[in-house]
Amino acid sequence: MNFHAILESYREFRLSSRRVRAATGRSRLWQLVDLLRWRSRTGVGQSEYFAYQLWDHARPLVEREAFLSIRRWTPLDQRLNPKPWRYALQRKVIQYAMLEGLRIPTPELLGVWGRYAGFDQDGRPLGTLDQLERFLAGQDRPDGIVIKPDGGSGGVGVKVFRSLQGGRLVDLAGADWSIERLHRWLLDSGEAFEIIQARVPPHPAFAVFNPVVLGTIRVVTHLLEGGEARLGGAVFRLPIGTSGVDNFDSGRLGNLVVTLSADGRFGLAVGLSYAPPQTLHPDTGHRLAGFEVPYFREALDLALRGARFLPWGRSLGWDVGIGPHGPVVLEVNPHWGPLLMQAPQHRGIWDGEFRRLAEAAEQEPRPFF
Repeated sequence: MNFHAILESYREFRLSSRRVRAATGRSRLWQLVDLLRWRSRTGVGQSEYFAYQLWDHARPLVEREAFLSIRRWTPLDQRLNPKPWRYALQRKVIQYAMLEGLRIPTPELLGVWGRYAGFDQDGRPLGTLDQLERFLAGQDRPDGIVIKPDGGSGGVGVKVFRSLQGGRLVDLAGADWSIERLHRWLLDSGEAFEIIQARVPPHPAFAVFNPVVLGTIRVVTHLLEGGEARLGGAVFRLPIGTSGVDNFDSGRLGNLVVTLSADGRFGLAVGLSYAPPQTLHPDTGHRLAGFEVPYFREALDLALRGARFLPWGRSLGWDVGIGPHGPVVLEVNPHWGPLLMQAPQHRGIWDGEFRRLAEAAEQEPRPFF
């Protein structure tokens, strides 16, 4: 852990423990000792301890022990989603090729920029400044494009442009980008390959929150023995600002995670573990609770259908965006993040069908793939 991470961890503890002390009267020392006990018992980290409110001893112990820690989830994830299969999903160009072949809707793949060799839809090379200029000049994308690292995760290195017409690029902040600037940005990224996709704008219903940045439903699916796909949970990742991504990262990116009812309505919205739940959107002031997500049932059905087509991964997280014409799969994640699925509901997932699936995988002598 570097010095910056240590400072950030201390800041998180100081702010989170202050909130707990105000609510319960428990001292920071008591909270630290309690945190260490939970870390020894279940492997939870500091962010998990506060996000899951494990300090609340008024809750039954069995409820608090139902939270799945990232430390415990990681080896389970490797059992349920073995390494060769994981690699295929982590390379986005391979992932999108599989999904397109299975007729699962994804954003249109326009090309792959390569530091040494890339390609466009017609198989022409895409890497040098001249090749990039030719490629962009041939695109007419009033809804813009998205550029993301082929092997990236967590929204790192993603660049979203709200329009591309006549070779003119405009980002979400309204700034023009020259082709030379974009090429320098690609070279400075350090990535060998960058995916270039057509941007999917958000459904008009989301204009009350953010009219330009696409939020997603994170749908978790589990594949049971015999090929039956089950829903493991769903939350909405609500983007704040114009960063272009909706990733959560324990709230550090400023975005929110919102619980969803069975019929797709917004419930509780949470951000950082030391911040109170949000009732209004920070940018627009629009009320969050009760908002109905369009095409919600279709989004769940799409993820369940995809899970049946990808039996190599038995526990997957699907990021489904709701565009103007319906749901689109933006990514499939083998490591879908227990914190994201547990913190908003303040309810653990280490029980029932998922626990039986995971414990059965733990008993397998080797990964089944």
